[in-house]
Amino acid sequence: MPKNSNKLKFVFIMCFISLFSTISTVVFLSVIDAGTHQVVQKNYLAIGIFCIALLAACYCLSHLFVHRILQSFFGLFAFIHEVKETRDYSLRIKPKLGSGLAVVGRNINDMLESIHADSELNRMNARRLVAAQESMSRMSRYDTLTGLPNRKYFMETLERILAQSKRDNRDLALMFFDLDGFRRVNETYGHKTGDALLVEVANRARSLLRKGDIIARLGTDEFLILFYNDLHEVTVNEIAKRLATTLSQPYSIDSWQLEVTASIGITVASDSDFDIKELVSNADIALYHAKNSGPGNYIIFATHMKEEKNRRLDIANALGQAITENEFQLVYQAKVNRADEIVGYEALIRWNSKSLGFIPPDEFIQIAEQSGKISLITFWVLETLCKDMSTFISQHGSHIKLSFNLSALDLREAYLSNKIASLLEQYNVDGRNIEIEVTESVYLDNFDSSNIFFEDMAKLNCSIALDDFGTGYSSLGYLTQINIDTLKIDKQFVGHITESNKSKLVTKAIIEMGKQLGLEVCAEGVETVEQANLLKESGCHQLQGYLYSKPTPIDKLFS
Repeated sequence: MPKNSNKLKFVFIMCFISLFSTISTVVFLSVIDAGTHQVVQKNYLAIGIFCIALLAACYCLSHLFVHRILQSFFGLFAFIHEVKETRDYSLRIKPKLGSGLAVVGRNINDMLESIHADSELNRMNARRLVAAQESMSRMSRYDTLTGLPNRKYFMETLERILAQSKRDNRDLALMFFDLDGFRRVNETYGHKTGDALLVEVANRARSLLRKGDIIARLGTDEFLILFYNDLHEVTVNEIAKRLATTLSQPYSIDSWQLEVTASIGITVASDSDFDIKELVSNADIALYHAKNSGPGNYIIFATHMKEEKNRRLDIANALGQAITENEFQLVYQAKVNRADEIVGYEALIRWNSKSLGFIPPDEFIQIAEQSGKISLITFWVLETLCKDMSTFISQHGSHIKLSFNLSALDLREAYLSNKIASLLEQYNVDGRNIEIEVTESVYLDNFDSSNIFFEDMAKLNCSIALDDFGTGYSSLGYLTQINIDTLKIDKQFVGHITESNKSKLVTKAIIEMGKQLGLEVCAEGVETVEQANLLKESGCHQLQGYLYSKPTPIDKLFS
């Protein structure tokens, strides 16, 4: 209601009350007192004038009262009504109140100031809470490093799209890729550089995709790409080829020039009947085959690959009981010097599984590494070799050396040196009778840990042989930085030295380099007299191969 209307009503009421009270008093007195009645009759005109004057005086006094005193109340009421309607706590009472209400106005202003401050703080906290919720929601769906969808979000999206594609009878493709050599980047240049590399890989891969395709980071250096628009095998092959080429281009990161490649596995949803677990598994199987075919390759899933995966699973499961069931066996292949005298043996493992039959080492060793069981096998080999040592010494003398192989995972085993030392002490074996063979690629993939391990073995008087030499890196500078005793020439050179002049020259160069470095040189894979003679003439110290001995169990070596 308007403020002026309120004031007029109040003034009218005050005047009415005053006039009514006066007239009522006069009438009452004239009724109860005859003298007063006579006076009223004689002076009714004066009384009327008095009432009018009284009414005017009441009006003036009432208006003054409303203007001077009640106006402040009406203003206060109007202000409170405005705050209630607008909920604007930044409003303030202007200093127009009378002295009696000034304190009330100041208190109301102070209260509004406090409410406004609390309101602003609540709004700010609410904005922060919303931002935090949005950030948490994004973190739950996206990879914090690359900004790509993470595994959880990608799988949820993939499951939804698979269901829709199955209803629409429309196929889609899944591409699974990881980086060849990424672990070496982390170990050599540090995780900060590795993270920067992953960001660049994600950016390059994303730039090759079509509108609607989805790429996600699964973890570490693993990525998934979903193709579900205009799917054609030629298109997917072309993208895979471009992806492999683009990701193999050098990366300039932190002043380093880095080179990695990508192995890529591809599958289509129809091969898995649109089942999400089967689809991802098929892509993983294809990736496994791509990696085995060499770095930088891509392979499309085929049904027979699943059978191979099932066999790998069977082998991995059977490995767990192979030691307890005594299914492994050691065979020994002789090494001879230039006079054809046996100077050592290489211990090789064989596995005749009760459930799967004979499984070749090049098949189960890799699976043992992937399943984390290789160290158990390695220590079984060493322990068996230590048990057999006394037999070899009794047959050949104390100079005989028995060698065994270590895998890449063995070299990352923190307690490897202590375990070897413990077994040598347990079986009273002299370290001079033990030679440990490490392939060139395994050594260079674990450069720092390998050097520490070599130093530990030198303290135990064990010798080190660098196996498969010449098949790994082109740089030979590392030979001056490590403490090894023997170079083993890979059989791929030995097998062609009588047929290929280049193989002959490379083999002779390796032998001469080994001699100049003060190393023993052993050639493996010797199968013919011609090969043996050429190696001896070139100065090779030791020879190993079927010409001298096939891998043979100990009970048949000396029977």
